[in-house]
Amino acid sequence: MGEHDMEKSWIEWERQQWRDGKRGPLPCDVPSVKPKLPARALMVLRHLKKLGCATAEQIANRCEDYVTVLEVASALSTLVSHGKVQKMGMTGRFEEGATKWIYEAVDESK
Repeated sequence: MGEHDMEKSWIEWERQQWRDGKRGPLPCDVPSVKPKLPARALMVLRHLKKLGCATAEQIANRCEDYVTVLEVASALSTLVSHGKVQKMGMTGRFEEGATKWIYEAVDESK
């Protein structure tokens, strides 16, 4: 029995174990499901791509629909966790209030 045949029989044995309820499915047998992004997150991503780098406040000011800065920040957090956006750094304290994160859309062609 060759190495390739042994691999096939081993995987078939593992799959039989799953059918018998003795183990979970093999990772190669579980389809990968891409989570869908909410509509607001897609809108924020579209505006961020137009702007290049921006804060949540700058994006909220550019949106055609009324969107609060908190809603944009929440959408940006979702986009960061999905790998669509990355944090570039923080603004300085030039204005009244706290510093703000600067975000940039991730280039998906790489």
